[in-house]
Amino acid sequence: MLCLLTFVSHGEEESSTARVVNITSLVNGRISGVPRDVLKKHPVRVTLFPRKDLTTYVQADGSFVFFDVPPGSYLLDLSSELHLYTTYRVDVSRKEKNRIRVSIHDGTKTLISSTQGQFVVEPMGPAQYYIPREPLNPWAILRNPMVLMMVFGFGMTYLMPMLASEEELKRSMKEMQDNVKAAQQIRK
Repeated sequence: MLCLLTFVSHGEEESSTARVVNITSLVNGRISGVPRDVLKKHPVRVTLFPRKDLTTYVQADGSFVFFDVPPGSYLLDLSSELHLYTTYRVDVSRKEKNRIRVSIHDGTKTLISSTQGQFVVEPMGPAQYYIPREPLNPWAILRNPMVLMMVFGFGMTYLMPMLASEEELKRSMKEMQDNVKAAQQIRK
């Protein structure tokens, strides 16, 4: 155990002698198009992924700030109850302090590429949680396979007798009655 502690402390001494410069940057932005009273009542959460510990909320004036962001690429996600926002890609420079580049996640549009610039985020639109109910459509009911089978059955029941003449029907009915009487006499 003593050897392990000595090894760990020796590793710390070596890393402290190496010259490592850790540049952190400031990422700040602002939401436009949303009234201040809405931002006060319904907070908007802003997160830089994959670091979930980099989370903040939008202030009443619509601004948000991340302090001491390490260099790298992040996804800026805005979560709100009332509005939908697109996901932004934030690239923090490894060479210069406070140099950031913000673009829409698919890489098509660059919003800002400067030092200490405040980028503006606009909502895509209001969030719709409920799907409006479709109105009643009688044709949709008639296209149901069960309804089609019932209509065909009723049609055959009432339309088939109209295709035959009355004399043929009387003759076929008499034949059926005779067959039934013959079957009853055989049973007895």
